[in-house]
Amino acid sequence: MKSILLVEDDEPFCALVKKIISPHFQVQSRNNGLGALAYLRTGPIPDVIVTDINIPGLSGLELLQYVKRSGLLCEIPVVILSGRTEGEVVDRCMMYGAAKYISKPFEPKKLVADLKELVSEKSELLLNA
Repeated sequence: MKSILLVEDDEPFCALVKKIISPHFQVQSRNNGLGALAYLRTGPIPDVIVTDINIPGLSGLELLQYVKRSGLLCEIPVVILSGRTEGEVVDRCMMYGAAKYISKPFEPKKLVADLKELVSEKSELLLNA
């Protein structure tokens, strides 16, 4: 089963997202950016990272930048799942390499479909490399 690292500090929302995606993915969650970074350095590498922007310790944008600058992690698609909808925020995330920007509230079936698509694209890239 493919894996997702979910980074979200709102525990009820995190539990909701896990409930939605866990039938399709193995989900690890962290409630802040520093915890996510520690997991990425020591745990199994996830197939996709889903993060909020406004998380404590290290913002989702800083986490995105770290992942995309890292040689080992740069191929992991990063999905931003955030309530921030300002155009400049979305544009900055996409400029830094986010694979998708999904605004809260979101459509659960669409989230699952987007994650499956990203995992499939990543697998295809690895097969053709």
